[in-house]
Amino acid sequence: MQLNRAVVWDLDGVIVDSGEAHNRSWADIAAERGFPYDPDADFKATFGRHNTDIISYLWNITDPEEVERIALRKETLFREAARELKPLPGVVELMAALEKAGWKQGIGSSAPLENIELLLSVTGTGHYMGAIASGEDVTRGKPDPAVFSIAFSRLGVEPLNGVVFEDAPAGVRAGIAAGAVTIGITNTQTAATLNEAGATLVVSTLEGITVADLERLIENRQSPTRP
Repeated sequence: MQLNRAVVWDLDGVIVDSGEAHNRSWADIAAERGFPYDPDADFKATFGRHNTDIISYLWNITDPEEVERIALRKETLFREAARELKPLPGVVELMAALEKAGWKQGIGSSAPLENIELLLSVTGTGHYMGAIASGEDVTRGKPDPAVFSIAFSRLGVEPLNGVVFEDAPAGVRAGIAAGAVTIGITNTQTAATLNEAGATLVVSTLEGITVADLERLIENRQSPTRP
């Protein structure tokens, strides 16, 4: 019997290269507030994490109302910068192939839902998605697996039968903890960093990745170990 299969996509750094737009918006909010911010070290250390975690990590701010004000302003700045972004190489081709093969697809992202909907719209990829789990669905960001677990649940597929695409170490750890094959893409991190986080496979691009490749990874992980 053919098992259900699903891919849950991270968004930032996987479907679209939104890194510079995010980095600029964090730098802008820091400048507005008079907070310290290193665009190189601080962005690399926090990219892919939930806004609450980032704000606490960078500036030791934990008051929920203040965190929400900072996060909302940061995301407003980000959306202004993100409207001209394009999908990364290989993304649309793989999404189309997955749809043709009958795989379900969804988003598991720490970003606010409004950001996710904006980026899916500007990249023309929203119609491939059967479910979205956002930062608004969870109280703990990656590496907690909740956002991926929720996405797989909404798709009606067990993570054991699924693949996660990620570009950040925290996201890789979350995908593995959720129980899915997790592929790291070196759009924002090094191969060594993603391998250290436990990625099942690390690639530099999604160009050339096929549905058969993903099926093989799932089957190999599920097969009993032989002597």
